[in-house]
Amino acid sequence: MLRTITYSVGSITFESRCYIPPFSEKPGPALIVFPNLWGPNDYWDEMLEKYSTLGYVVMIVDMYGVDTRPETFDEAYEVIKPLKADREVTRQRATAALENLAALQEVDSSKVIATGYCFGGMCVLELARISAPVLGVVSLHGTLKSPLALGQGDTIKPSVLVLHGAEDPGIPDEEVAGFMAEMRAVDADWQLVHFGGQVHAFTDRKANRPGHAKYDALTDSRSWGMMVQFIAEKFG
Repeated sequence: MLRTITYSVGSITFESRCYIPPFSEKPGPALIVFPNLWGPNDYWDEMLEKYSTLGYVVMIVDMYGVDTRPETFDEAYEVIKPLKADREVTRQRATAALENLAALQEVDSSKVIATGYCFGGMCVLELARISAPVLGVVSLHGTLKSPLALGQGDTIKPSVLVLHGAEDPGIPDEEVAGFMAEMRAVDADWQLVHFGGQVHAFTDRKANRPGHAKYDALTDSRSWGMMVQFIAEKFG
């Protein structure tokens, strides 16, 4: 069953799409999925269908608001720029989506995992950095750096899995090293997988900019399998 969840953050109204497994007799685990810079669109309706095969409640998050649906790359990039710069706003919107998912009667709020792609990968790492009430987060070719990075004395409670293209030109080795130092400083439960030879957007079937953003079917399959294993481990 598909359901649209409508909620507001400040003056902006958001609509996130949910899949509810049939015959949900009691609250169960859920996945909250943050799209890439394009935001919720037809592609993410297809991804919702793919995620639904796992048998959990699934939400595809609207991080932009119902009145913002970019149609070109330039438009999408302009939308994410202020959210990358102001992570507090990003955290507020991501948290609001999580709270609305957790409030569903079909959801066991103690068993939620967040996954995200590209810009969405950045969003789930921000949830981890504030120890949002999720068991774990999975970032796929996501931005790793945060202006609100943690240090000694801070904690990250969710487990963290980062699936990263080793040749991603948008995430230099220095950013990867900084992320690892951040995770070590807070003694997080974290994993970082480098996919050799892969650039950005290796899971995105529409990505076709060699050297920059390129789909790779094998890496897509491998990363999906690693994510599913992580989810199964955390849900027990």
